[in-house]
Amino acid sequence: MNTLGYRPNLLFIIWIRNKHPLFLLNHKLNKQLYYRKLIIALTTNETGSGMYGVYIIWKVNGKIHKYDGPAYIGGISTENPNGILHKYYHNGKYHRGLSQDEKDQPAIINGISTENPNGTYNEYYIHDKCHRDDGPARIYGISKENPNGTSRIYFQHGARVNPF
Repeated sequence: MNTLGYRPNLLFIIWIRNKHPLFLLNHKLNKQLYYRKLIIALTTNETGSGMYGVYIIWKVNGKIHKYDGPAYIGGISTENPNGILHKYYHNGKYHRGLSQDEKDQPAIINGISTENPNGTYNEYYIHDKCHRDDGPARIYGISKENPNGTSRIYFQHGARVNPF
């Protein structure tokens, strides 16, 4: 199999390994850019059918991971092409960092629909531990009428805690 023809981004990896003199200068100036390109070059995806219907999973080096979005999208259909379940992973662990406005974001969003784009159930994770600083880490029963949900459970660093 012609690996370079199949995955043209591998040329980027070869360029890094050759230690071109300009690489050090470019690497110091654009380290994040090269990291993104490397992750994109190593990313594979697979599709299948499971409990939620058709799904897509993105992996890097065999671990579920996607740099710029959910690594698992389940429940894809003609009625809901974006899926009903989104799971965010980082190196095989549930994880979703802070948003640009420094707020926690859910790592698991279930029940996504056109009527309820934020889902009906959210879970917040940091490094595979259920955690949220600014509110409940598990929220059930989210709707347009009740955006805060009907049931809320608080976690910090994987341990259940009492509400503030």
